[in-house]
Amino acid sequence: MKIFIQLLKTLHWFSEFFCPTQRQAYKVSVHKLPWFWVGCEIDSKTIDITEKINSSVIYSRVVTPEFLSEISGYKACKWKYIDAITLEQKDFPLSGIVINNS
Repeated sequence: MKIFIQLLKTLHWFSEFFCPTQRQAYKVSVHKLPWFWVGCEIDSKTIDITEKINSSVIYSRVVTPEFLSEISGYKACKWKYIDAITLEQKDFPLSGIVINNS
């Protein structure tokens, strides 16, 4: 099983390396994201993970607090974001946010 997983990772790496236009086709432009900033509050400290999340978001993916934890590595925190339109800080919804390609 470990060999199979390693093979899949290698194939994925090759496709990312040799087909960057394919990868870029699914990436969401920063201007289309519904947030200006994404962060995590832990023990009265706020950690900015905006760039890490922005580079991981693709169209139609549901961005949930669980997804944010997986990408960032921060598990026990309160997820916040700043709305790109209103510039209000909000709690990240448990149901997540979907970025549509429209």
